[in-house]
Amino acid sequence: MAQGPGSSALRRQQDDIRRHGGTPLAERYRHCDTFVARAASVPGKINPVSTSSQRTSPIDHAHLARYTLGNTALEHEVLGLFREQATPLLAKLAGAQTPSDWKHYAHTLKGSARAVGAWQVGYAAEAAERLSWNVDPGTRLAAIAALRIEIDSVSRYIGTLLAA
Repeated sequence: MAQGPGSSALRRQQDDIRRHGGTPLAERYRHCDTFVARAASVPGKINPVSTSSQRTSPIDHAHLARYTLGNTALEHEVLGLFREQATPLLAKLAGAQTPSDWKHYAHTLKGSARAVGAWQVGYAAEAAERLSWNVDPGTRLAAIAALRIEIDSVSRYIGTLLAA
């Protein structure tokens, strides 16, 4: 049976909605300017900008294993690359001088985080990516602070994992 254009995108969106308690991603981040102060969490899931102590692992190891076909050495290599590049990308995002730079660096962080299963970094990066350039600078700083918290958490975790 032939599938129409966008059918795989629709399936991915439906899978995302199921994984996150029935709330579409766009709806979860509709009010990005308050995402740091938000205390409400997605039903059945942790708050995408929660503190690290509320979750057991900042990396979805099942996702990463699928991505690397179960190759542990490759998992470690990919995690090491993410760890090395996430902080410099965050610095570039913080120094963005144009709307396109802001979107580019936020989008790059989002994709990198999702590739390794660092969902919290991905959620925070997506929220940053959705911010309008015309939003007050304090809101952009809050987005960077939220990303820094999540990236630091993942980086510490990866460091511990790679040292073992």
